[in-house]
Amino acid sequence: MSSYKTDQSNKQIKVTIWVISPGDAASLVFVDGVQTLESPDNFGGNVPPSKVGTNKLLNGSVVELTTAIDLTTIIPENRKQAIEMIRVTYAIEGGPEGKKLLASNKSNWFVIGDHENIFIKKPIRML
Repeated sequence: MSSYKTDQSNKQIKVTIWVISPGDAASLVFVDGVQTLESPDNFGGNVPPSKVGTNKLLNGSVVELTTAIDLTTIIPENRKQAIEMIRVTYAIEGGPEGKKLLASNKSNWFVIGDHENIFIKKPIRML
């Protein structure tokens, strides 16, 4: 699990998600299991820099960034190749570490069905 340092300030922590995918995508942000944010419609799963809470309030929490990708519009024979084209990158900022870029880890990719849907999770422990 990735981590990000916080402090006792009321400065806002922001997250950004960039998704490159051949299929439709949507992203959600959870803090300790509660959804706090979702990607705008028709935004390809991308989340512009968005506030998720203050340093003080997020200390000790887990922020989980989740992206769901729908590959049902791609013929089954091409889905494995389509998965190889997926890229998800994250940024978190506002704490004492400044802006930190994080990549998705394929061990946190969950493939559903005949490679029809992919769920990509990025948990971040707030220290």
